[in-house]
Amino acid sequence: MKKSFYALLFLLLPFISISQTISYDFEDGNIEGWSQYPADMWEVSDKNPLNGLLSLKHKVASLPSGVTYVDRISAQLPNWDANEGSITWRFLLRHNQNPSLSNHWAVFLASNQDAEGMIASASPNGYAIGVNLTGLDDILRFFRVNDGVFTPIIETDINWEEQVGATLSSVAAVEVERKIDGTFTLKVSTSGSFLTMEVKGTAVDVEHPFAGFLGVYYSYTSSYTGRLTVDDISLRYKPFNPNDHDVIVEQPEEQIEDCLLYTSPSPRDRTRSRMPSSA
Repeated sequence: MKKSFYALLFLLLPFISISQTISYDFEDGNIEGWSQYPADMWEVSDKNPLNGLLSLKHKVASLPSGVTYVDRISAQLPNWDANEGSITWRFLLRHNQNPSLSNHWAVFLASNQDAEGMIASASPNGYAIGVNLTGLDDILRFFRVNDGVFTPIIETDINWEEQVGATLSSVAAVEVERKIDGTFTLKVSTSGSFLTMEVKGTAVDVEHPFAGFLGVYYSYTSSYTGRLTVDDISLRYKPFNPNDHDVIVEQPEEQIEDCLLYTSPSPRDRTRSRMPSSA
């Protein structure tokens, strides 16, 4: 009976899709896999974390006045095929300063350049979400980025200053999902809970692939260092059943008798893959 079960399982494997999730909650205090530009302007901090004990935070620094600074931090995106499944990004964010021309933020969901190139003058391509990247109305928007030009493709009804705010309790939860046909759906909770998010807009765009880097961008003046905090960044990939693109079938993550099905390891423990290496 066991042999028959295994034979059936291996016949079905080509039709089973594997859901994968990568999460950064920063509770291990480690950002060694992240790239910063300029160097040493971000840290994992226990000062007023957004969730848990630690969050990713822009550092407080003493800098010359009269200058606008732009600091970025990025991580490599996984090798997922957006043409074969949906991808969902999530994060929590707090900006302890009302947004302005010089003081604003963005999260690059996908960029062809890492932290050093996540600035308009470096002509990146990809997708980003943020406030006051193209204006001064404090509205949260989702952008397609072409050669450093930010073009809004989803405009929400959220005025960040008025509806999120700039206090220590002012946290927003953000989710962006990209479906296989290029449909982006943006959800936001101005109370900082993934459980109370509301749809704030949709758009179809297939200009750029899912590839490159995820990153955080912070523009600020010298009086407002250390005012941006991010936490619970996650990416989830849900491949479609190859026989029916309207159905998503997820792989079970538990052991079935003696056969252990592969699931992606945590980014914090890349040594504990459940599939032995063939190398």
